[in-house]
Amino acid sequence: MAKIKNDLTGKTFGKLTVTGLSRRDKWGAPIWSCICECGKEVESRTKGLQKMRAPSCGCSPSFINDLTGKVFGDLTVLKLSHKASNGTLFWECSCTCGGSKKERSYRLTTGKTTNCGCHTRRRLELGDQVFGNLLVKKFVGFNKRCGAVWECVCQCGKGEQPEIIYSTSADLRKGVIRGCRLCRGDRWVEAAGTHGFSQQERFQITRFRLWRSIQNRAKRTGIPFTITPDDIVVPDKCPLLGVPFEETKENPGPNSPSLDKIIPSLGYIPGNVWVVSKRANWIKSDATLEELKMITANLEKKIDEIEQIKEAS
Repeated sequence: MAKIKNDLTGKTFGKLTVTGLSRRDKWGAPIWSCICECGKEVESRTKGLQKMRAPSCGCSPSFINDLTGKVFGDLTVLKLSHKASNGTLFWECSCTCGGSKKERSYRLTTGKTTNCGCHTRRRLELGDQVFGNLLVKKFVGFNKRCGAVWECVCQCGKGEQPEIIYSTSADLRKGVIRGCRLCRGDRWVEAAGTHGFSQQERFQITRFRLWRSIQNRAKRTGIPFTITPDDIVVPDKCPLLGVPFEETKENPGPNSPSLDKIIPSLGYIPGNVWVVSKRANWIKSDATLEELKMITANLEKKIDEIEQIKEAS
């Protein structure tokens, strides 16, 4: 047998002690016979021993470079999270901000990762800035997604006391939240006024809100959209169910107005839209007239059968 350049016989790696050369693979690389501290014999390649990919026979989950309990910047290693298919170790860490992060060993040991990302998210300080009617007062902490949460006070003056709102930096900068529940309706009043609506007109806010929301939805889904706010007429009652419409500034209810396509395949074009109640729109959905007639006929037939069974019994 040819002389081995790097003889590992007698050396110890983790819990494995090399007892000798076992064989060579088809490329001629040595495979070593090792004995574990538990007494079990295993085989391992040179790289597997030197890089500690096989620190034991499998009897112990410990690693020679165990990072559990160690601190790297704001991160404290809690436990081993998982091992990737290429042998990379991922550790579950907790951050001083309350967040958590799974990170690779080398990024922790080399100092490339020292926090869960909270430093970057908090870099933009929003204290004392105004977004809409909201005045940012102080930084609160981080949510489950490690987003920075700020305590804000609404300055609309409509309530007896200023309402406190908690919002993330992203929602404040994007304008998702601009005020409390009492003043959110002012956004539609202001926007509707720029499109020629009179604030004295009944349902004028609803009419603009329906047009704007459907316009955005049609743009995302590719549905034909050529109507203008003038094509939307809001009656006093739902033309399908006959219930009076109810306007709410909060989440729409079953009797709230909603814009519906009379023939769904044509899209939102003039003459093909009308305003019905939310519940009627849910029932109708995208069904055709024939499908609705079939549902009604079959439902009436089934009810008659049940009534006949009850009378017979």
